[in-house]
Amino acid sequence: MKDKYGNLAYVAEGLKILRHPPEALYHATIDGEKFEGKAMICYVFNAGASGGVSLPGIADVDVSDGLLDFFVITKGVKPLRAASHYVLKVGNSQAGVYRWQGREITIEADPPQSVWIDGEAYGQTPVTVQVIPQALQVVVP
Repeated sequence: MKDKYGNLAYVAEGLKILRHPPEALYHATIDGEKFEGKAMICYVFNAGASGGVSLPGIADVDVSDGLLDFFVITKGVKPLRAASHYVLKVGNSQAGVYRWQGREITIEADPPQSVWIDGEAYGQTPVTVQVIPQALQVVVP
């Protein structure tokens, strides 16, 4: 496979990352409680859908509960096994996928990690996100 410029090295690097995913040491503070551990990636969600499409495994994230949902995926995850259990409820292992909830979440990482908000590059960690109840009024016809 090649990228759109015919560069095989680009594709090879992507495959190497999938085989040996990098990890960072994350420090998270959720409503004042501190957590620390190595992980491949962290996500913060406030809704279980994006663009009207339910996201597998997080469909129960409730936009109206006043809480953010913080997910951590560790390097030790067996992707197929964990995904099949977490998304399809097949098997009994959630190893490598962790979830917490809170009103304010601060994430720091060593080395610093990229932060994306709604698919847009925002900067790097550290970052703090918080729920602002009743900040948006939605009118439904």
